[in-house]
Amino acid sequence: MLYGNTGAANFSHVEGHTDHGVDLLFLWDAEGRLTGLVINLACTSQETENLNEISADFWHDVREELRKRHGADLAVFPQCSAAGDQSPHPIYRKQAERTMDARRGLSRRQEIARRIANAVDDVLPVSLVVLRADRPEAGKAAENAVKDAEHAASAIWLLAENIAQAAGAEPKSGAGDSARERLYAALEHPYRRWLASLLPGVDTDRARAQWQQLISEITKPIVDEVISSASPSAWVGREVRSHLVNVALAEA
Repeated sequence: MLYGNTGAANFSHVEGHTDHGVDLLFLWDAEGRLTGLVINLACTSQETENLNEISADFWHDVREELRKRHGADLAVFPQCSAAGDQSPHPIYRKQAERTMDARRGLSRRQEIARRIANAVDDVLPVSLVVLRADRPEAGKAAENAVKDAEHAASAIWLLAENIAQAAGAEPKSGAGDSARERLYAALEHPYRRWLASLLPGVDTDRARAQWQQLISEITKPIVDEVISSASPSAWVGREVRSHLVNVALAEA
């Protein structure tokens, strides 16, 4: 059954695969202006059905929304990847989706277009900085900034894991993964803002130092919480692989 009632008492789950990816290919002219993009979705363009007409369906609304944001001459080439029976129709939360569409004053096709355009805008600033061949120093600074974040994430992972093991947990308890994910989530928007600041003429060494300081400021409260939530047994510690592990040693 393609469009079953998910509210039925005998409904368990949707079988099969769901692909939420939005794959993008950007094109710029020699002056650095965005001229086009390829958008690949694992979703058929059949939001509007039972019509006797030729229609681009939601891809028309996608083009309209992106051209409104990025220029009337923007070329948009849509692709449908291996989608099977996946369709844009809501299966879960149908009433909630209809309510939000009505509050925004959008049709379902326009809402799909808004989400796709938001996905484009989410990636575009990163692409502009990292992939511009005429500004390799900015791309290198962006790559180094990611490495700085990864270094901090590795340190906080190790801290949380050591504290968890000091309290009696097994290796790879998940405590490190949780702390690392929190740090990445906290860094996401600051990183995008920092990336947008890499304008022509900016001192990238100074910008990287500012980013490293920002990482330190964002990391500290997460570290403090990991330490403050440690159990009494973690402060006492225990031997792990013939070495004493406790909060004080983990923090050091």
